[in-house]
Amino acid sequence: MVLFMSSLTSAQTTDDTPETPSAIAIFKQNTKVKTLLAKHSDKQYSVSFGEVDMGGSCGYVGCQWQKLVSMVITSNRANAPSVTFLAVVEGSIPDRGTQPTVRFVDLVDMDVGKWARQL
Repeated sequence: MVLFMSSLTSAQTTDDTPETPSAIAIFKQNTKVKTLLAKHSDKQYSVSFGEVDMGGSCGYVGCQWQKLVSMVITSNRANAPSVTFLAVVEGSIPDRGTQPTVRFVDLVDMDVGKWARQL
């Protein structure tokens, strides 16, 4: 099962929450993503990105953040299917000399009994 997220962006911050870097920009710098995008020209494919804030935590030495990033690649041909790639991008604020990480993930269909409840 592939979950489609169109233009999901999270830009909400509060006064006590530091601004996190763009997870999409970090995702685009990944070598696997760069290679894949090089194979899909703008004239033949449309590529869209989205990110969802997955929260984080703050402590004495700074904050950790985590976002889910989606990349949807669709051929410009009629009735062409889309391919969706998902990754968890995470990092810290302030940056302590470590690069944010990109972990590619796969969504699986969960049995309804595990997440649904009786009304």
